[in-house]
Amino acid sequence: MGQFIETAAGLIRWTFANPVSGLFLALTIASAWILAPWVARRLNWGQAGTRIMLFGAGLSLIPTIVARVGTRDLGLHPRAVDICGTGFSRPWLDPAEVLNVLLLVPFAVGITLASRSLLVAVPAILLLSVAIERAQAVTALGQCDQEDSVRYFLGGAAAAAATYLVLRVRQRSHQEWEPSTPSAAATRERR
Repeated sequence: MGQFIETAAGLIRWTFANPVSGLFLALTIASAWILAPWVARRLNWGQAGTRIMLFGAGLSLIPTIVARVGTRDLGLHPRAVDICGTGFSRPWLDPAEVLNVLLLVPFAVGITLASRSLLVAVPAILLLSVAIERAQAVTALGQCDQEDSVRYFLGGAAAAAATYLVLRVRQRSHQEWEPSTPSAAATRERR
């Protein structure tokens, strides 16, 4: 556990050594707070979940893309997308790989809370996990590694499934505790 904490602390120090990361974090928080009501209304989603989703999406970009701005030559390399590393050569319990698994957890929890649907959450998690690696390759800010995409997706999908399960359990327990009066039955039917 100590090695994991040390690795996480090192990653945080490295990420925020670049002042652009702090600025992007502030913009992510502000935009999630400001845009969430509008996005939630447009999609008929929950506002709190939408905020968490927007924050999680922005947060996932900080260590994978934003922190690397200024440390590497930025350029567009569209053909780099075709060259993606494959195979699983790194151990799953390596602290850096565990952090990859955790990368999309805030986004996954948020989109599941907002949409209340795994049919929305899982494809969105897959899209974001692939997009991050492809963006790293195209911008030359990182290497396209399918192993990372799989780890991002599996961590996000597990978080989405757990969130959805909690939502379903809470919904069922709430229904069981409602009094069985005609007005309560009418309220349930309107939902």
